[in-house]
Amino acid sequence: MTGQIKSKLFVIVYLFLLVYSYSFPNKNRIVVAIDGNPVSLDPRIGFTQVSEHVYGLIFNSLVKYDDKLNIVPDLAEKWETKDYKKFTFYLKKGVKFHNGKELTSKDVIYTFLSLKDENFISVKKRSVENIKKIVADGKYKVTFYLKKPDFNFLSKVIAPGIGIVPYGSGKNFSNFPIGTGPFKFVSFNYGEKIVLKRNDNYFGEKPKVKKVILKIVPDEATIALELRKGSVDCTINTLSADTIYQLKKDKKLKVLVKKGTNYQYIGFNLKDNVTKNKNIRKAIAYGLNIDKIIKYLYRNYVYRAYTILPPDHPFHTDNVIKYNYNPKKARKLLKETGIKNITLEYKASTNLKYLQQAEIFQYQLKKIGINLKISSFEFATVITDIINGNFQMYSLMWIGANLTDDIFYDLFYSKNIPPKGYNRGRYENPLMDELLLNLQNCLNVGERKKLDARIEYLISSDLPYISLWFVDTVFVGNKNLKNVKIDPTGSLNFLKTIHW
Repeated sequence: MTGQIKSKLFVIVYLFLLVYSYSFPNKNRIVVAIDGNPVSLDPRIGFTQVSEHVYGLIFNSLVKYDDKLNIVPDLAEKWETKDYKKFTFYLKKGVKFHNGKELTSKDVIYTFLSLKDENFISVKKRSVENIKKIVADGKYKVTFYLKKPDFNFLSKVIAPGIGIVPYGSGKNFSNFPIGTGPFKFVSFNYGEKIVLKRNDNYFGEKPKVKKVILKIVPDEATIALELRKGSVDCTINTLSADTIYQLKKDKKLKVLVKKGTNYQYIGFNLKDNVTKNKNIRKAIAYGLNIDKIIKYLYRNYVYRAYTILPPDHPFHTDNVIKYNYNPKKARKLLKETGIKNITLEYKASTNLKYLQQAEIFQYQLKKIGINLKISSFEFATVITDIINGNFQMYSLMWIGANLTDDIFYDLFYSKNIPPKGYNRGRYENPLMDELLLNLQNCLNVGERKKLDARIEYLISSDLPYISLWFVDTVFVGNKNLKNVKIDPTGSLNFLKTIHW
């Protein structure tokens, strides 16, 4: 056989195997592209989106959200509270950690007390500040006593926020995490992959696939390429709208979309001599054609936001001021300020998507008479400047925090200015403070909903934030993947049900 024939035969065999491997993948495993490394796989520490999504497969919490954002049982079979100051959880019996030990109240108490330990460093300490003591009544009953009533206490012990770890889990627990979740940890090679295997002793419905490989691919062009050639089976919320638009044309792939809850906004420094002027903020709100940005930059994979709480939230309200595109009104408001030649600095990260977004803001605001100077830095620098008050304008996203109305107190109470809280705009309004303190002490659902509506209206009136959009959850994967159940938060929970 000549070398030329051998070469052609090799190419034919290679192409056949490539097509075969795509059409008939390994049915025992799923390869998922994620766009970054987790900070920690200890569910008491990890706080980034990637961290929480990964350890959400390894651990369970006392309670969790369902796909309609209702709080439902997880490790707790049920719970009781009469005054929101004492919460009793009844644990499911027979739940096993991955090392074979049964989960008991001892593990639950240890998880939360370790977070309260002053030597334990974690941003999640805020979730346990109000806990006075935790008491076990046997192996399967545990009661939390709070210092003061907390209407949203369940949201502080919810999945994946604080997963329950085995009693005695130390500082190096992240190196080999042991949970009760549907998947067991196997290995983590930084910058390469995380390998998980099915927990055959899982107390809930067992996953269909035996193995999950979370392939770390920071570059979205590479993710798209690997999806097309079949070396990656699927991904969720890692791709830009343009890339999704292109991949949707590939007959070997499918795209699934679900209305999301992650909230994008523009923030202002209300101590700045220019952006403290409400008319300027309102002019910006009227001067931005948000609907056009949603249609052309994001190809309708985001949807308009007028409030911080998402539309499916039980306390959502539509009774707010809606700033739809009105350049004539924007120019009138600017004229009323008496300020000429307005130039504002806009802080943005070096991420291409956010730079494009900033440039569109710049172009649109130029039309109403505002010059936007874009200052682009690495994200760590941007967030540090914002925390320190070194900014005029920026745009960021809240991921998950807007699923509870506690977010209002964190963002807008006058005494929660960094480093104490998240009032990065230095917003102060005595009426807002009064409403927020009333909300903190309100235990009646009906009254709480009314307070939330008043708070959202005041935000739309004072404009410390301009609400932009909520981001959809978008799954892109091999067309042969079945039973893909994505949720509004964009988690990896679809791996619990997915199969070939």
